[in-house]
Amino acid sequence: MTPQQFNADPTAQRIVTNGEFRERLQQQSALGYTGEELIRRVAAGWYGGPGAVDQWDNSNYKGFAPGHPNMKEYTKSVYKRFLERGGFGVTGIQSGTNQGIIITDPKDPGEGGIDFVVGNGKARTPFYFPFAAKVVKVVRGNDEQFHLEKGDERRSPGNYVELNVKDPESGHVYDIRCAHFGTVNGSLRVGQQLQPGAFIGTQGRSGSTTNYHVSCDAYVVGTSSPDSLGNRIFLRYLQEAN
Repeated sequence: MTPQQFNADPTAQRIVTNGEFRERLQQQSALGYTGEELIRRVAAGWYGGPGAVDQWDNSNYKGFAPGHPNMKEYTKSVYKRFLERGGFGVTGIQSGTNQGIIITDPKDPGEGGIDFVVGNGKARTPFYFPFAAKVVKVVRGNDEQFHLEKGDERRSPGNYVELNVKDPESGHVYDIRCAHFGTVNGSLRVGQQLQPGAFIGTQGRSGSTTNYHVSCDAYVVGTSSPDSLGNRIFLRYLQEAN
């Protein structure tokens, strides 16, 4: 990729930026910093360069131009946005109920899963899984975006979480993959047991999409074969909650 191509490619820029942020986050975490201070130190280094990390709470550290926020204001604003997008997964958005559900593609349950939006389609709306479940797989950092509405034919689920679910009414057990998150709850771990309403991730456009949404596809346990009953169970939830 040439410098000109890179400058014209937002997806490539986002991948590089996310990689740089993760590296700085790992560096500060290795030094023992946690929580709010960890995020604001990384933001300070981003704003003022590596030598500015210790100024993360300094209101006298000025921006580069008139009108720019001081260091304290800037790092606080970054931390606020971090929490709004799910944070470490252990802040305010622990559990809840999905609002503004719109089913955008109720596929034949025997042929695949269901596409829908929460929050009436608003970007980064938290998605809460409605049933008790066990975490099977968590995929983060798969942030590439393939916009199908622009003719891109590449396929990817993006950031996603796989869960194992037992329907309390029928006793049916199935796996379900919920995909295309902007961010995934940072506290999710494989093997973790989740209560109904657990925060899974924020509605995004990672992977192959035509707009902000969530896709949940049910599979026969331990396989990639669609589970028609599992899909019907989840579709029923969406219809009743709508």
